[in-house]
Amino acid sequence: MKNRTIHLILTVLTVGALQAGCRGDDDVIPFILVTPEQQDTFAGVSEIRLTFGEKTQTQALSGSDDKFTLEMELNLGGASPVILEGLSDGGEVICRGQSPLINAYATVETLTLFVSRVGTFGRAPIDAPLGATAMAMANYEVEDWDDDDNNDLNATLWFGGLTADATVPAQPFYYDSYFHEIYPLAQLPEPRAHMAAMNIDGGYYLLYGGVDEAGTLSGRLDIMEPGSLGFTYQPDVDYAIEQSARAQGQVVILGPHPALLAGYDQRVLNSFLVVGGRNADGVACDYLHFAAAYHTSTYDWTVTAQQRSLTGCRLGHTATRTKSATSTTAAPEIIVLVYGGGEAGDPVAEILRVTPVQPDVDTIDWGMSESAVTPDPGTMVSGHAAVTLSDRRILVIGGVTADGTVLADAVIYDPDDDSFTPLPGLLDTPRFGHTVTVLGDELVVAGGTGTDGLPLGDAEIFSVADGDPAWVGSTDLVVPRTGHQSFPMSTGTMGLMGGVDAAGEFTRVIEIYTPGLVD
Repeated sequence: MKNRTIHLILTVLTVGALQAGCRGDDDVIPFILVTPEQQDTFAGVSEIRLTFGEKTQTQALSGSDDKFTLEMELNLGGASPVILEGLSDGGEVICRGQSPLINAYATVETLTLFVSRVGTFGRAPIDAPLGATAMAMANYEVEDWDDDDNNDLNATLWFGGLTADATVPAQPFYYDSYFHEIYPLAQLPEPRAHMAAMNIDGGYYLLYGGVDEAGTLSGRLDIMEPGSLGFTYQPDVDYAIEQSARAQGQVVILGPHPALLAGYDQRVLNSFLVVGGRNADGVACDYLHFAAAYHTSTYDWTVTAQQRSLTGCRLGHTATRTKSATSTTAAPEIIVLVYGGGEAGDPVAEILRVTPVQPDVDTIDWGMSESAVTPDPGTMVSGHAAVTLSDRRILVIGGVTADGTVLADAVIYDPDDDSFTPLPGLLDTPRFGHTVTVLGDELVVAGGTGTDGLPLGDAEIFSVADGDPAWVGSTDLVVPRTGHQSFPMSTGTMGLMGGVDAAGEFTRVIEIYTPGLVD
C-alpha cells in the first residue's frame, strides 16, 4: 500500500520577498521566506538546496534576484527541520535558514523560514515589544540527562525587566521561531525586574524575587502554568522557609530528576539554585536551593527551599553548571562553578556540589557541599561571562576588575581536578557585560562594554572543535549593545534580546546569528 504524502512548498517570486506557495489543495505545508533588512542574502548564490530529513532538492540560480520555486513530496507524518541553503559555484554554503522540528502534516498556518548569510547577525523580522534590561529569561524546555540537545528547546520566555522610563513590564512574552513572531502571555501578578525565572517542566515556570518599580526587593514566589485559556498563576504556593527577598541571583538548573521519589505519590520534577545576588543586607553571601514537586494523587504542586552559605559574597558573578565524569541519570553528580563578583578577601571561585540520592521512597538526600577553590585562579572580576563546553569544562571570559580594568583574558576550569588554565588575551577586544554562547563547534562572544565605556558593535567567533577556543574572526552586530541576553533557538541559531545601544537607548531590536564560520 502506497504511503500517503504531503507537499512542502517554498515559493519565492523575488528573492527576499514574502510569498507563500500554494497548490490549491489541502495537502501542503506552506512556507514564506524572510531575509534580514539591508542584507543581500543571496549574493553569490548559484544553487538553492532544500532539505527535509533524507530528502533533498536543488535548483540553479542565474543571479541574486532570480526567482525560484521549490516543492518537495514528503511521507505523511515524518518529522525533521526544513533547511534551505544557498551554495556558491564551489559548493560553499553562503546563506542558510532552518525551521524548528516540524511534522509532515497539512497546515493552514503559513510557517516562516528566516534565511541569512552564515557567520553574520541579521535583524529578526520583528522587534521586541519593549526595550529593557534586567529581564528574566527561561527556556520552554530544559536539558535532558542523556546529553542529546536535539529539539530540547522550543521557545524562550522573558519576564519583567527595566525600561528606559524606569517602569517594570507586567506582561511576559516569547519569541516563536516557527513563525518568527512575538506572543504575549498572562500578566505577572507582581511585575519585577532582576528576578529568577526557572522552567519546572514543559510549560510550567517558577518565578522568584526581584525588585518592583520603587526598587523594593521582593521575596515573592509564583508558579506559572498552562491552561485551556492560556497561562495562569497559582496562588498560595507552599514556600518552606521564611521570605528571603532577593534580586540579581544567578540561576542554575539542576534537573530534571525523573528518578527521585520513585514509588511515591510525589515527583520532584526539577530543582534549582539561586546563587548570590542582592538581599536586604546588601550583597548576598548565600544561595537558595528550590525543589519543585508534583503530587500525582492530589494534582497540586509543592515548592520547597533551603538556604545555604557561600564561602564568599557574590554580585555580578556567574554560576555555571557542569557534571563529573562519572555522572549518570540514575546517580547525577552536579558541579557548579561560582566565579567572580566577590568583595575584598573573598575567593575568586568556589565550587558547589550536588549529588542527590534517594535513601527511601519519601526522602531525598541532596548531598550539597560548598568549597573555595585554591589557589585563586586570577583577579576578582565582575561582568564576565561563562559557558560549559562540550567536554564538560567551563570557559570564563572577559569582565572588569575592581580598579576598572576591562579584560580580554579568559580561564578554563576543569571539573575533573578543579584546575584552572589561563588563556591571556583570548579576546581581540576587552569587554564586560557581554554574552557567550556555544553553537555546535562555534563559540560566540557578543557585544558588551569596551574600555571606553561604550557598547561594542561586534561579536568574536571562536572554534571549539578541538577543545580550547581558537579565535576565528569577528562579525558586526546589527546594533551595538551591552547588558543584553543571548538565547539559543531551535533553528540552530542564537538570538540577542534587550540591552542598551550606543546612543544609550534601550533597544527593541532582536538579532539572529547564523553560524557557519567554522567548518
